[in-house]
Amino acid sequence: MKIAIIITAVLLAILGIGLYVGNNSNSNDSDIVKARNDGVVDFAQIESEISAGTAYLFDVRTIEEFDDGHIGGAQNLPLQDLQSGRYPDIPSDSKIYVYCRSGSRSTVAKAILDKANYGEVVNLGAYTAVVDMGGELVN
Repeated sequence: MKIAIIITAVLLAILGIGLYVGNNSNSNDSDIVKARNDGVVDFAQIESEISAGTAYLFDVRTIEEFDDGHIGGAQNLPLQDLQSGRYPDIPSDSKIYVYCRSGSRSTVAKAILDKANYGEVVNLGAYTAVVDMGGELVN
């Protein structure tokens, strides 16, 4: 009986820690997930900002990955270029959206662009998430 109580207490503690960590995670989630949850951003809004010249959409995967298929309206800006100090030739107060294959490289790219004092930088995460919000995959 005591063992069952101890096991139950341990399991409840593990569950509690898991819920606490899940609800208090840092900005590892993409910004767009938060924005979508608030109903603020969808791909039509991004396209409108790009058309108006107030925002840019960058695919931070390699040129080979970009050439295999990318989101319509995106420009290729490989993470390796950013890491070596080659930044986009755009106004520094521009809004920038970044995405990649899984969200890892776009997270790094966002941090680099933030540190370089670009305007608002939004990490869209994986290109599949961008497709889910209405972006079109083109070759």
